[in-house]
Amino acid sequence: RFDRGATSTSRLRAPPPGRGAAASAERGGTVGTERPSDHDAPSSPVDSTAHGTPRWREFTLAFAGGWRGRSVEFDASGVARDIPIRYVHGVGRVPRANMPFADEDFDWVTRCECVSTDDGVRIDASRAMPEIGNEDAISSCGAAEWNDGDELVIADETVRILRGAGEDKTILPDGSFSAGARTLPTRPCATNDDADGCVTVVHQCLADPSDPNRRVRIVQRVTFDAATGEHRCVSCDAWLERRGAHTCPRSFSGAPRVDTIAPNGKAWVRSPSSPSSYSVSWRLAWPVVDPGLDTKDGGSTFRVDEGAFFGRGEDGAVEGAVEGAVSVAGNPAANGVGQLLRLPGGMWAYCGADPAAPNDSVTIECGYDPGSTNGVDERGDRTRERAVASRSYDRATGRLVRVTLGRERLVDAARG
Repeated sequence: RFDRGATSTSRLRAPPPGRGAAASAERGGTVGTERPSDHDAPSSPVDSTAHGTPRWREFTLAFAGGWRGRSVEFDASGVARDIPIRYVHGVGRVPRANMPFADEDFDWVTRCECVSTDDGVRIDASRAMPEIGNEDAISSCGAAEWNDGDELVIADETVRILRGAGEDKTILPDGSFSAGARTLPTRPCATNDDADGCVTVVHQCLADPSDPNRRVRIVQRVTFDAATGEHRCVSCDAWLERRGAHTCPRSFSGAPRVDTIAPNGKAWVRSPSSPSSYSVSWRLAWPVVDPGLDTKDGGSTFRVDEGAFFGRGEDGAVEGAVEGAVSVAGNPAANGVGQLLRLPGGMWAYCGADPAAPNDSVTIECGYDPGSTNGVDERGDRTRERAVASRSYDRATGRLVRVTLGRERLVDAARG
């Protein structure tokens, strides 16, 4: 269950339990097409990502620890939002609105503790507000090196995700994950976009393909737009984090924005599965009979696709290599059928129809292209990889159908 603890810079408390799309997903929904008895347990031990499996343990080792970084909130157009509060030494906390001559500051300095629990994982994040009036503090790495306690630090609501036994979890051994509501609203709310019950939160994390101690976390807030009859993102938080970092992380709000479409003569294709690189999909099975309002997640269960994880054969060749793309945002038609936010720091966020099936599905996706080189392909060329997390929902029912976590590599278009 996703407890929707991810918060924005303007809303530091999580919505109350039992409200909104995530809560409705937990209470169940309409009748599905598959029997729960067919999908009430994880997949085979080789591929399973359920609690306690080797894949889960690999994930928690890569995910857990102390992470430091920066966080920026973006509006529905992808414009960075100024941090709404400052700490003025000798005065205290002052709203940015009361400081018309203060410099804009978009990048929160953050720290995050991630731990594995008996029932999933937990994220405890804190943000240091910008400081004014103390030279030592101004030159420090946020909150005077985090030594001044609650006075200078804002703690986000604890996020608890990937909870519950008896199903596979949408995670990768490199620490990547996808978590969020299993049902999207299919009708407009009676209140505005900022009302708790009108916004669905999706929280996804992507490891840097070239650095196991660097990652991004992207939190998308989605609502149903009554005017257009489409789903759209109302805001988005982007976190760029490094594990065990002792230096002050750099701001990224002013960095160049990523182009999700491959340059001329190149193509993004799914990276071959290997011990260090995966592209994995999970399908969500819903019960035939509505199990009732109190049933967790509406009785739905995740099953990882069989053969999702591959190793190398005796000759060293990659087994199960798959071509084709993972991302929707890489399709040139995506911007015409959905809402694509090209973000700084190599990130993007997408909400809208899948160009391949615009009338059937809604995709909530994010990606991370660090723009680095990592490894050598079979021809001896340097290769470039990016990470993608994608959730596909049925447009008619709002139900989650499939989750995909994977990597794409940039290759010559003629080679594929």
